[in-house]
Amino acid sequence: MTRLLSRFLHILVLRAVQSVAYGLWCGKHYELGALNVPPAPESRFTSPPISPQPLLNFRCSTSSSIYIAGDLKDHPGIIIDAEVTNDVGQPYEGTLGQALNVIVSTKDIVLASGSVVPGTSGTVLPLDFSALSATGESYIVTCTAQAGVNIFTVETEAWYLPPNPYGGSTVKVDRHSGALMVEEEDRWEKIFPFGWYDPYLTNIERLDRAKRQGMNMIHPVPPVPHYAPNNDWTVTSTYMAHAEILGLGVMYDMRHSLTDLGSVKDQVERFRSSPSLLVWYTSDEPDGPPTSLDSTVDARSLIRDLDPYHPTALVLNCADYYFASYVQGTDILMLDVYSIAMNPIWSKKWSTPVNSTFGASGCDNCQGNFHDLSRRIDEAKARLRVMRREREIPVWIVPQAFDDHGDEFWWRVPTGDEEVVQTILAVNHGVIGHCAWFASSATPDLLGNVSFISKHLYEQRHFLLDNAHTRRPVLTSLPYHDGNGVDAFAWTSFTPHGTDILVLAAHLNYIGLEAKTTFSLQLSGQIKRVLFGDVRSTSNGDVVFRMGRTSTAGVILHIAKESDTTVDMDTGEMTLVKRLGKGSELMEL
Repeated sequence: MTRLLSRFLHILVLRAVQSVAYGLWCGKHYELGALNVPPAPESRFTSPPISPQPLLNFRCSTSSSIYIAGDLKDHPGIIIDAEVTNDVGQPYEGTLGQALNVIVSTKDIVLASGSVVPGTSGTVLPLDFSALSATGESYIVTCTAQAGVNIFTVETEAWYLPPNPYGGSTVKVDRHSGALMVEEEDRWEKIFPFGWYDPYLTNIERLDRAKRQGMNMIHPVPPVPHYAPNNDWTVTSTYMAHAEILGLGVMYDMRHSLTDLGSVKDQVERFRSSPSLLVWYTSDEPDGPPTSLDSTVDARSLIRDLDPYHPTALVLNCADYYFASYVQGTDILMLDVYSIAMNPIWSKKWSTPVNSTFGASGCDNCQGNFHDLSRRIDEAKARLRVMRREREIPVWIVPQAFDDHGDEFWWRVPTGDEEVVQTILAVNHGVIGHCAWFASSATPDLLGNVSFISKHLYEQRHFLLDNAHTRRPVLTSLPYHDGNGVDAFAWTSFTPHGTDILVLAAHLNYIGLEAKTTFSLQLSGQIKRVLFGDVRSTSNGDVVFRMGRTSTAGVILHIAKESDTTVDMDTGEMTLVKRLGKGSELMEL
């Protein structure tokens, strides 16, 4: 015991000395001469053990993040999820066919009731707010499910607000898709936020350029300590007003004010009435340098008190450093994974080795390929699931789209094709927003390709947003020697004329400039429209993709209504059957 205590005190002393002498990033020292002291074990996210018996992961979330009194365009509802798992939830002894009786209440007022089948997700029950008062505070809602002797209880927040008293925009998060919802005259419009970080707040013409390039959002990056270091807010107000004229949403950045809540209060009160305000951005990579674990929660709580009509966002940089603590303080999680043209085992900037316990190479715990991005997204979503927050916190991407001029960790600027690969790969893995870093150092190639892909994502929002629950992988391969590195996902839309399928594919490998990877997918349907890339039909009806070095492709397939197709309405999975003749049975192909 004495030896263990001595070793523990020794490590504490080393950490104290090293933290004074050397910087930390993701809990690791990275400068030449610093000791290799692993990050604290408690900083790592802990996944639950596998249960020997089935568990019911019973959860509830309001369909929209907020509701407005008197609004007839978005009727209140609550989403009930009741998946049977082996890692998250409470012990479940029932059968999948035995319905759960669900009651939703607050302060002894029943808001909803109904039945839900175990093993399902996405059941929506209408909420009755008639006995509630619209206030500026949230209601704690209790959801209880019972099947026989099994009783499951969880709590969630419900925001029932008066109309925005500040006269500005009102923005919701759609809990079905993760999309933002902005109010139009006759409806709430779901949007896929697509924009860029830009430092030139004083250059109004850059807003016009962003609009021309198909963006619907802009993120101006402030100097220290905020947009008006001399306390003259005229330029900021002019910028916000011009964004409103163009129909651009502004992600308002308070990165330098995270721990100065007085400054946060002043800025929120100053700009919460802006019609162009889309999101409050509270923190930029708080998991990088040592940052108070309560800081993001404190900032979000204050903003919710001052302006519950707009969501908050932050970006995390580290692979696994106090993820749960920082994510508790946001409504939107952004990830910046800069794995292009970097060395995962050596820091070009600091001239030191890089591993899981020491060093910084520009992409924490990365391998230096595109799968770093998809893996980080998948891990974040898996952690949100364990936290039981996956419906409440959508994930956005911050693509690597800048030139650091050789000053930092990267050897070159990404190409436009690489930016689009990042975007399609992220969308395939469930990302629902895009804000690239960094417009001031982006090349025409990057800007042009971003403009190209933004228009396609906007055009296909019916698939990506309205039918987000049908997203599924159809071909994905992990990186390995001579592997093709293809990532393809599909979304399904049911129309009066049949079934449409959107397929987005990304080819991740750096094959020869003239080389092609050719493959077909196990999907039914005829080509309705090729959006981009080389996709064609063969004589036998197969849909074939021919993809070159770091390329993308998008296609819409169609199955006519006359075809005998069975569809799983929850997942969008389809089985095509062929009729053998009059009186014959149906046979699966």
